[in-house]
Amino acid sequence: MRKLRHFIRWIYQRWFSKTSVEQERQLSKLYVSEHVSDFPNNPNPQVVYLLGKSGQEWLAGLVCPCGCGRFIELVLKGEHPRWTFSTTKKGSITISPSIWRNVGCRSHFFVINGKIKWC
Repeated sequence: MRKLRHFIRWIYQRWFSKTSVEQERQLSKLYVSEHVSDFPNNPNPQVVYLLGKSGQEWLAGLVCPCGCGRFIELVLKGEHPRWTFSTTKKGSITISPSIWRNVGCRSHFFVINGKIKWC
């Protein structure tokens, strides 16, 4: 009986949860940073690409974690809005403030210690 209740609770959470299966999959993986001279044609969905030399990064890019596949570019220097980032020794990344797409999928999320936190 206990297993049945657990199974029913699991089904209920999946059915009525606001978090999609794709979003849950993304939550389980850590985002890491990678310095590049140009954004790749086929970007890795778990990588935040940083343009510029270490300490002089001016642009960041990542694939939207909602699963829509769109590439998001974030300005790190100059214009407004602009974002800041920090990385750990293991390479996981934190970006602030939140990232909010106001077109397309309209995702709104934070990247904190390599994990996606949905708003």
